Amino acid sequence: MTQIKVCGLTRPGDVDLCLELGVERLGFVFAPSPRQITLAQLDDLLERGPFFWSAVLVDPGAQLVEELLARGCPCLQFHGGESAEMLSAYRGRACLVKALRVAHPDHLKVDLPADEYLLDGARPGHGQPFDWSWVRERRPARPFFLAGGLTPDNVAEAIARVAPLGVDVSSGVEEAPGLKCQSRLRAFVKRVRGC
Repeated sequence: MTQIKVCGLTRPGDVDLCLELGVERLGFVFAPSPRQITLAQLDDLLERGPFFWSAVLVDPGAQLVEELLARGCPCLQFHGGESAEMLSAYRGRACLVKALRVAHPDHLKVDLPADEYLLDGARPGHGQPFDWSWVRERRPARPFFLAGGLTPDNVAEAIARVAPLGVDVSSGVEEAPGLKCQSRLRAFVKRVRGC
């Protein structure tokens, strides 16, 4: 079964809806973004759990990563220029996900010390997919989630064409950045479960 990750969550009600719908992973952004939350907000959202969550990071400082790990963060998702050495330093402390900005097929030819990859568009958070046919030509060596421009209207096609471990959605189920639309989120989950 294809897993679902809903990213960019900022409101307790949206977390509750994800749990009601059986979403496997919830994502919280700790990098400059309209969806960015603070550690204090995270603490409030974690009270809705338990659930599996990812901390979405862009070239984070060690102090932030340690603060997240101290809160039991099960998954660190890196979107910046983090080095292989930095990723290796956190191996075994959490599931490590390295996001790849895919603007060319060669961007899929990587071998990084991560447990999973997240295949995203060239401009993460802007709802733009990349050419999914590239995955067929250069399938990554690690399990991966597919992101970038996924919506209730195209997610079934994406799963059929790419066969990812999971799909990651943010802007495709929003009414505004960080504010999820209940009907779009319900429709997205229904389409994924129907695949």
